[in-house]
Amino acid sequence: MSRSQSLNVRPYTIKAAEIEPRYARGWHCLGLAADVTSKPVSFTYFGTKIVVYRGEDNQVHILDAYCPHMGADLSLGCVEGNAIRCPFHAWRWGADGLCEEIPYARRIPPRAVIKSWPCLEENKLLFIWNDPEGNPPPPDCAPPRIDDCFSGEWSEWDMQTLSIPTNCR
Repeated sequence: MSRSQSLNVRPYTIKAAEIEPRYARGWHCLGLAADVTSKPVSFTYFGTKIVVYRGEDNQVHILDAYCPHMGADLSLGCVEGNAIRCPFHAWRWGADGLCEEIPYARRIPPRAVIKSWPCLEENKLLFIWNDPEGNPPPPDCAPPRIDDCFSGEWSEWDMQTLSIPTNCR
């Protein structure tokens, strides 16, 4: 009689299941801040597509990239002031994610909102805040300023991208 039989132990069956996507909480670098202009561009981060643009206020704004009205890709739209206009039906979305205008409607539905992502420029880089629970960034966790980055002795950033399809767990 084997030991496992004498202890009445059953063999294990391991069932591998798909791991849910999970993204780390914190500030994540998107690239060089100087590369962001008033021409909207899209990126796929945190399992979603986002649109990034620089508004009339010279600030970078990041929104979810799809218009909830009919699913248009806002990166194909145009920037007006600090807002972005949808290329399908011309809904205008403010930098805060609220719909500011529907050209053919008298009122804007209260649920006409898309996600606005916190972002900041530091050390000539653009950062986006991700929190799976939707919390805003704590004021004490911003990337530290590197004063040498702005001196003539510091070389410019050289950004390289490498996509690694993996789960952080």
